[in-house]
Amino acid sequence: MKKALCWLFVFFAILPFSRDSFATTYPQKNFDHDRFLGEVLFGRNEYNSKKDDPRYRTKIEMLQKASYLSIDQFTNNDTEKEKRDQKELNYLRRHFVQGLPWTIAEINPSENDKYNSLYPKIHREFTHRGWRFPYALPEYGGDIAKSEKRNAILYNTVAKVFSLRIKPQNSFGKFIGETMKIQYEDDKCDAICRLIYYVHVLGDCYEDDNFNKANGDSNGKKIPLGRKTPRETKEYDKRIQDTDIIGELIYLMPDLFSNQTHDSKYKELIDRLNERKAEIRALYGSTGGITAERYQEYHKQTDLLMDVLLEYIPELLQREPFFNKVFPAN
Repeated sequence: MKKALCWLFVFFAILPFSRDSFATTYPQKNFDHDRFLGEVLFGRNEYNSKKDDPRYRTKIEMLQKASYLSIDQFTNNDTEKEKRDQKELNYLRRHFVQGLPWTIAEINPSENDKYNSLYPKIHREFTHRGWRFPYALPEYGGDIAKSEKRNAILYNTVAKVFSLRIKPQNSFGKFIGETMKIQYEDDKCDAICRLIYYVHVLGDCYEDDNFNKANGDSNGKKIPLGRKTPRETKEYDKRIQDTDIIGELIYLMPDLFSNQTHDSKYKELIDRLNERKAEIRALYGSTGGITAERYQEYHKQTDLLMDVLLEYIPELLQREPFFNKVFPAN
């Protein structure tokens, strides 16, 4: 009897850490993007303690609000929602984030826009295709969601929160920087933004509880978890259209963890991500994309990729000076 009880204890002790643990701790519907972002950045226990700590609460909220405004903000002509989103924008301005639009109307599609009647489809169609996706393509009727202004909200907020040195745009500022030989951190800032962006879209992949949502039939297409033959390139300024989430995540890691690229923990992360890439792209290659018949396999890959991020990213971020000086470990 005692032996049986011991085995029962061991079973329940390891259950929370099984490979299916992610699915049991996050609701598939009404996915909490703020919570998931916080846990990817800090770890589950650390996030729970930091989010209510007055030393860190404001900066965490700044990142979460900027993520929402950049990726998810759409009011669909709802006046109350527009007022709420304006408050979020004003919150960032009160904390001295530079380069923000003055009003939500500057990034929110107007009632005269071509695709305004397609809500909620438009919600993903014009903000979830990729961090540098060419949203201004003619077939979309122009850049309705003002993607560059949206990207700037997140980019400038990240720069503010982490006190990153961003290369100035004006000639005088560039001259001063060259004269003083300032080491700018634009690549670091961009990598953090990419991480935040793709963590959000990955949450949407998990939240899609059926094939139609995942395929974009009911709520707009988004960048896929994987592709059969994605274009591997660093020419992101050319706004390549055929990248995928797993490739984008792997690409950002050297800039994000620039102090650790030779460390064993970092290499282990890249190995784990490459394992996921191989499985994800093999799945897409064998089916020509997501199919209704193999949707559950696709969805399981989302779980597994999220598990990798939760396991490695918080520890590696704590080892980065830019992160640790703002959010030191408790």
